[in-house]
Amino acid sequence: MSVLLREVPPELIRTLGSKEMAKEAWDTLKIMRVGVERAREAKAQTRRVEFENLAFKDGEGVEAFGIRLTAIVNDLEMLGDPVSEHMAVLKFLRSVPRVYKQLAMAIESLVDLKTLSIEELTGRLLVVEERGELDDVRPSGEKLLLTEEEWQTRQRQRERGKGSFRSGNKNGKTPIKSGGMAGNTG
Repeated sequence: MSVLLREVPPELIRTLGSKEMAKEAWDTLKIMRVGVERAREAKAQTRRVEFENLAFKDGEGVEAFGIRLTAIVNDLEMLGDPVSEHMAVLKFLRSVPRVYKQLAMAIESLVDLKTLSIEELTGRLLVVEERGELDDVRPSGEKLLLTEEEWQTRQRQRERGKGSFRSGNKNGKTPIKSGGMAGNTG
């Protein structure tokens, strides 16, 4: 029993020391280990789901996404459910926002993805992000969407413009497109 107590963490000495026989202490350790193993498997499953559902957040940069991806991959490795670097790179390329899609396809076509690391991929995408060359890229047919606040501001500006146009007339009437003024009779 003393050999067993010397080899366990200090937190367990009190629990195991209260057992009368070494077999009881050993059985307690086995039960605790099963619980730890189940908790590890549950955590690994949670991280695996996070990996599978991983996507860029709104406004998230390439570097921040790469860090999140690497953290999940490292956690899975520690939990005994490893993801290969190759699979992580493929996940990264599938997850890039629309503005990076052409670049992702070029990387897939021109680079050996089996030797590409997450860090290298992040670096390649980061170069383009830092240049700011993706800001103006918008696929044809895609419309620029405004927030409600931007829309209301534009509406107010339009209304102010109409009001100043009307107030510029001597009689306050709206002009007619045919060249004359409304309310002006000969």
